[in-house]
Formats: sequence, structure tokens, C-alpha cells
Amino acid sequence: MSDLIIFLLAIRVFICEKVWPIAGIFWDICFCVCFALYAILDSKIIINRKIVFYPLVLSCFLLINILFSLNAYNTQNEALKFLIYLLIFTYVYWQSLEKRKILLSAIIFTGALISVRAVYQYFTGMAYINQHYSYAQIINQGFYAWEMLKQRRVISWFFAPNLLAGYLLMIALLCGGYLFKSYQKKQIKQSIFFLIIFLLLSSGLFLTRSIGASLIFIFAICFLSGDLLKVADKKSVIKQRIIIGVLLLLVFGVMLAPRAKYFLDLNNPQNSLLQRLAYWQSSVKLIQENLLTGIGLGNFGIIYPCFKQPQANETIYAHNLFLQLWAETGTIGFFFFLFFLVYFVIRRLKQPRDLMENSLIVASLGFLVYNLVDYSFFISQAGYIWIILTACLFKPKLDLSSEKNNGGGTAVFFAKSVYILISGLIIFYLSLEYKSQILLDEAYLSMENKKVNSAIAQANKALNFRKNNDAIYYFLAVCYSWQTKEIFSPQVVEYYHKAISLNPKYAFYYYYLSKYYFSFQMYAEGAVYKLKALSFYPGNKKFAAE
Repeated sequence: MSDLIIFLLAIRVFICEKVWPIAGIFWDICFCVCFALYAILDSKIIINRKIVFYPLVLSCFLLINILFSLNAYNTQNEALKFLIYLLIFTYVYWQSLEKRKILLSAIIFTGALISVRAVYQYFTGMAYINQHYSYAQIINQGFYAWEMLKQRRVISWFFAPNLLAGYLLMIALLCGGYLFKSYQKKQIKQSIFFLIIFLLLSSGLFLTRSIGASLIFIFAICFLSGDLLKVADKKSVIKQRIIIGVLLLLVFGVMLAPRAKYFLDLNNPQNSLLQRLAYWQSSVKLIQENLLTGIGLGNFGIIYPCFKQPQANETIYAHNLFLQLWAETGTIGFFFFLFFLVYFVIRRLKQPRDLMENSLIVASLGFLVYNLVDYSFFISQAGYIWIILTACLFKPKLDLSSEKNNGGGTAVFFAKSVYILISGLIIFYLSLEYKSQILLDEAYLSMENKKVNSAIAQANKALNFRKNNDAIYYFLAVCYSWQTKEIFSPQVVEYYHKAISLNPKYAFYYYYLSKYYFSFQMYAEGAVYKLKALSFYPGNKKFAAE
């Protein structure tokens, strides 16, 4: 069972939840089932009191976060993601050093496959797209699709270049640890093998043209090189670090030169740095108004328009891990996360470490530093890797067959029961979500084919599994408005109101309801909802113009 879980963790990166949400849900269910079976069947699980205390505290906090959430459905889904992260952390913590090495090797191998596809995209895939697709066809997929092609930024199996960069940053630094350790032990064949993988991963990282990730990577490699060269005197180490840093900076300059104008041109309103500054200003205002309990996990994008700077783009992420956690979980959740990080850093820095452990620390902290300007922590494709690397830094204790260290069979039974219960609740929730999403996808397809009655029937079935999903009520409102084009339908208004009751600060529901009233010359009613839409999204020119 343990090997099956390792396989599942290795392949998770190939599932982009933004593109294949059903596949992501299916993976989560499979992992939770395997984890529960592993907890039941394995008689030598590593345990201590903290591994029972943390899930109970986290579960209580997530429950409070859901109760104070702006949109309970979004927060439930995000809370489940954090609980799955907890199960992944626990599984890795339970493993022996040998099993952890197998897991890390599998992660490096899949990372190499991700990089191969990234390199292929850069040299072949983009040229194929430019030759076989028109500008109109490309731009139809979204403005950023054209921008990514123009800037020649790779995405591999990810949704955006920056997400791929955050992932490859961790994998490349992890592989760097293996490379340096093999070289230190004079294992020539292994050194050559890891050098090839390392160069492949580094190439994939630089081809994302992510300036933040590339700079962090360079500084981290210079830091790790000090461990490799520690046999020399301090002056020699500093000189060699400078040489390594200069060489990497040259590579960095060559790879990222075409993107320099997008980063350095401060007159460009789409400048990445200016956009992030605007996101952060909005985040600070949001935090100030929801200081204690926050707005609920997964809800940043709902309320962000109310605080949006005039020059800023729309976003559902703060592009800063700590600001977003503070905004969504409030001061309580923010300090809970901060305490975990401080405890983790102090604990590890006080203990003696070898080169591999240093590479794990650098990869883990490097990812957090990168998330000061990005949001890959909140994307499972990258976030779960951080959880695995962090868990590997906690050295395994004696197994629970030793009653002296774990409090006997009662403690073991209680600990297993907690985790099995959490796994069972996640499986139950996800099975309902899976059925709901399948039916909703069928409803969307029916609507595209103008089979309105079928779409309504499928959406109503989806509601049986997810009655608090505001998107289903909005979809039904659209369906009924299509079905009764020439006649004003109170049912349409009713479904809009149901969507609004579940997501009361989402400006677009008010806007679409106002448009529905205006289409039947009911101007007084429409004006009320238009003003509501503008109150939650004051800078939207489209709202103001119509």
C-alpha cells in the first residue's frame, strides 16, 4: 500500500486541476482511500503526541473558518485541500528514511518528465502553434495565451509559467542536493546522471522566464555550493561561490533578456511588479476590514474587486502567500501558519544537517520566498511538493511498537482513529463533489448544444449533491432565462437570488440580474441591482457604462 501511495504522489503533478477538475477530485479520493487502508493495515506507523494534536487543531480552525466564510462552498473545498495536505504530511512523516528516498527519487523523475515537455514546447510546440493556428484562434483562448507565446514562456502540464517555475524551483534544488552529495562522495556515475537531470530541470525553470524563481534558484545554488566546498578555506569558498553565481547569472541573463522589457518598463500598466504592488495594496485594505476571522479560504477573488486599484488586473490571488492567508483566514489562521513555520525553521536550524537536508531546507524555504510574489502554494500541483519536502525534514522517531515512546496501544488506536475519520469525511465529501461536477459538466455540454431542458435536468440533479454551490443556481438562472426568452420569469429571479444568498458579495450576480430586469424594461428594479454590483466592484467600467 505504501508503494501505491508513493506512485500516486509521484503522478499528481500531471493533473492540472484548473483544466481537469474531475481528475483532481478522483486523485484526492484515491489517495484518501489508500491512506486510510495504510493506517488500518500497517502495524509499524511512526507516531507521537503532536501528530494527533495538529490535525485536531487544524480541523477545529478550518471549521471556524467555514462558519465565518463569505462563501461556504469555496471554503469547504479549500479546507479539504489543506486536510489532504495534512494527510500527505502525516504519511511522509510515518515513513522510514529508505521510503522517503524512494519518494524523493520518484518526484525528481517526474520533474524531469515535466521539464522534457517544457523544453519540447519551447523548441517545437510553440513553432507548431504559430504555424497552424491564427492569431484569432489563439487569442480566443485568452489574452495570456498570446502573451505566453509572444514571450516564449513554457507551461508544460501547468496552467501558467509561474506555477511551473515554483514547482521546478523545488525539484531542481532537491536534485542539486543529490548531485552535490554524489560528487562529494566521488560517485562518478551517479554524479553524471544527476548532473543531466539537474541541467534538464534548470533549463525548464529558466524557460519559464520567471525572474523571481530564477533569482532564488541562483542564490540557493550558491548557498548549497558552500557545503560542497567546505573542505577549502573560507576565502576559497567565497571565491568559488562568486564564480558559480556569476556563471548562473550569465545564463539567467541570456534566458530572460527577451522578457526584460516587460519587467523593467515601469510605464507599462501591465508591468508585473506594478501589478503585484497593486494586488498587495488591495490585500492590506482587505485584511484591515476582516482582521480577526478573515473572509474564508478560497474567497479572495470574490471580494477583491471591492478593493481593486484602478490600474490593477482582475485576480483571484493576492500573489503573496502570507497576505492571502491573512486575508482569508484572519489573524488567528495567519499566526497559526506562522507559528508552524517558525517552529519548523528553528527546530531544523538547531540540529546538525548533512548536504541533502540542507537542500531540502533550501528548496522548502525557497518556495516560500518565491510565494511572496506568486500563488503556487495554493495550487495542488506545486503545493503538495512543498508539503512532502517539509515533512521529510522531520526525522522519524521509533515505530509505535515501543510502548515507552508512544503511550501504548490506546494512544495508537486513538491516533489512527483520528486520521481514518478525517480520511473518511474527505472521501464522503469528495464523492458528492465528484457526482455533482460530472452532472454539471453534462449540463454545460447540453447547454452548448442548446438542449436547455436537458441542461436544467442535469443541473437540478447536481444540486442534490451540492445545495450550497452558488454557481449551479446561477447556471439554472441562465437556463431558465434562455427557455423563457420573450416572457419575464420570476423563476429566473428566484435562482439569481439563491445564488446571491450563497455568495452575497459577488458583484457579477447583481450585474447579470440587473441586465435581466433591463431586458424587460423594468428599469427601477434593474437600477437597484446595478448599484449593488457597482458597490462591490466600483471600478468596473462595464457596469458603469450600461
